[in-house]
Amino acid sequence: MFLRNLRLLFIDDEPDFVEPLAAYLAQRYQHTTRVVPSMEAAQREVAREPADIIFLDYILPGSSGIEFLRWAADRALETPIIVMSGKGTEDVAVEAMKLGAFDYINKTHVDLDYLPIVINNAYERFVLRRANGEMERDKLARDREELAVKVFQDTVRAFVQRINDDLAHILLRLGMFRKGSTRTKLAQDPDLKQLLDEIEYSGRSMEAAVGALVQLNQTVTKLHDVEKRSVDLAAELDRVVRQLDEQRLKTREADGRQGPE
Repeated sequence: MFLRNLRLLFIDDEPDFVEPLAAYLAQRYQHTTRVVPSMEAAQREVAREPADIIFLDYILPGSSGIEFLRWAADRALETPIIVMSGKGTEDVAVEAMKLGAFDYINKTHVDLDYLPIVINNAYERFVLRRANGEMERDKLARDREELAVKVFQDTVRAFVQRINDDLAHILLRLGMFRKGSTRTKLAQDPDLKQLLDEIEYSGRSMEAAVGALVQLNQTVTKLHDVEKRSVDLAAELDRVVRQLDEQRLKTREADGRQGPE
């Protein structure tokens, strides 16, 4: 089964050769064909509308098909290019293949029955290569996400452990100071009392933040490790920050005081 309805671009300055060939492929296999006579015209045409397959003459006015192949390689053009030449030498084919051409046709004896096979092979190889490339990109994206999630999880665990240790020490010392100062004149100092209240408020806010980090880590672990779903770390972190801000505002309103900014 030969492919039909492809977009074919012919780059050739010999109308007596290329126009009948393009017309035959358009009529017999319903391909959309375009013909341009030079490398410059071909570059404009490729920029205007992509092609599924390009037929490229080896000799062009003022340049060569090799220059177009180099231009296509520099721009990572994925379209299959089939080089055509009347020279009929192996050197032309080898040079073209090294620069990324998919196939080579000798213009001196084009087999119209073989031409659809050339088109099929080139396009199927192109589709396969593109699919493999997409699979590699998908794998790379998954590997990057795996690494990002692991780094995030390890970082959260380290922060939580360090903050919990320091916070427990601060709150313990604060409680001991409050208890010891009740029997001294320090207990009557309003500035000191306000300072202690602010420190305690900040400590409780830090406790809430640590709890939110733990919950965030559990959510990320569930989404990524258990449910095997993609995780938007930035979005999850933004959600937790908003929840903390809302919780902090409610706490201030309930306490009837303003904690430190």
